[in-house]
Amino acid sequence: MKEGKALVIKELGEDAVILSSRTSKNPSTGEDFIEIVAAMDDANAAKRATLIDLPKRDILPRSSKQESPALGGDSQQELAAIHMEISKLSQLLKYRNAGLLSPGFSRLYKLLIDNEIPESTALETVARVSASDINAEYTTAIELSRDIFRDMLEVTSPLSETDAKKVVFFAGITGSGKTSSLVKIAVICKLLYKFNILIISADTYKVGGAEQLETLSSIVGISFKAVYTPAELANEISNERERDLILIDTTGRSQNNAEHTQELRDFYEQSSADLTYIVLSATTTSATTLQILDKYSFMKISSAIITKTDEAAAMGGILISLKDRNMPISYVANGQMIPDDIEPATKERLADMLLRRKE
Repeated sequence: MKEGKALVIKELGEDAVILSSRTSKNPSTGEDFIEIVAAMDDANAAKRATLIDLPKRDILPRSSKQESPALGGDSQQELAAIHMEISKLSQLLKYRNAGLLSPGFSRLYKLLIDNEIPESTALETVARVSASDINAEYTTAIELSRDIFRDMLEVTSPLSETDAKKVVFFAGITGSGKTSSLVKIAVICKLLYKFNILIISADTYKVGGAEQLETLSSIVGISFKAVYTPAELANEISNERERDLILIDTTGRSQNNAEHTQELRDFYEQSSADLTYIVLSATTTSATTLQILDKYSFMKISSAIITKTDEAAAMGGILISLKDRNMPISYVANGQMIPDDIEPATKERLADMLLRRKE
C-alpha cells in the first residue's frame, strides 16, 4: 500500500486523493496485488496538462501567417480549444471511476445521487470520506458524509430581540410560500419578543392577496396596511418608524419576466430594507434556484427561507445550489400550520435533510 501511494503521487501529483483500494489475485500467478482507485481535482488536472503540453508548440497546427512569440489570435483560439478538450476529458475521467468504488463507498455514492446531490459534489464527498477512513463501513461513511455537509452548509440566526426597529423585505417567485412564512415569523416575534409589528402588503397583482393577508393579520392581532406603488411604500415606512418590526410582503411573479422583476426592484429600493429574505420552495430544482438568485441579484439578500420541505422528495439540488452561491439559510418551513410549521435552520437539520432518502 505504501508503494502504491508513492506511485499515485508520482502519476497524479501531491493533490491526488485515494478513493478506494482492494486486494485481488493475479489469475495467472495466483499472487496477491493491490488495486488502487485515485483521482485528482479537474482544475489541477487541467493545470498539469497545460504545463506539460503547451510548451510543445510544434504540436499545434501551424498558422499560415507569421506570428510573434506573443500568441496571436489563431494560436489563442487553438489554445482555448485545447483547454476545452482538457476540461471535457477531466470531467469524463472524474466520473468514470464511480463504478470502481468499493461496495460501501459505491452505496454511499448512490445514496448521495438519489438525494439529488450533484455528481461532482457526491464524488468529492466520497473522496473526503475515503481520505478520512478508507476502510469505513457504509453506516460509518454516511455519518462521515453528514459531518462534511454540516461543515459545508451555512446558516444564519433567525430574527431576535436585537432585530427591533428593522424593516424586513420578503421576495420570491409565485407559490414559494412568502406570505405564510411572513405571517409565521410575525406571530413568533410577537409572542416571544412582544414586538409592535406592522405588516405591509405590496402585492398588487394576486387577486385577493392583500385581503387574505389582512384577514390573517387581524386574526393574530397584528397591524396591516396595503400599498400599491413604491412611493406609497416609502411613505408608510417613513410614517411607521415607531414600530419594532415592519414586514413587507411582495407579489410572487416569474423570475423570467423583466417587467415584473423591475417592479420588484422599484419596491425593494423604496423599502430601504435592513434584512431581505429570499423565499424558496424545497421542490425548486437546482437550475431554477440558481436562476432565481441571478435574477434577484439586484437585492442585497440576507439569507434564504426554505419552505415546503415536507413536500420535497429530495433536497440536494436546492441546498447544494445555495451552498455554491454562499447563501446562508435562516428558516425552514414544513407545513401550513401557523406558526408551528417553521423553525430556525441549523446545520444538523439541513445535513439530515440532505440525506433523508435511504436505500
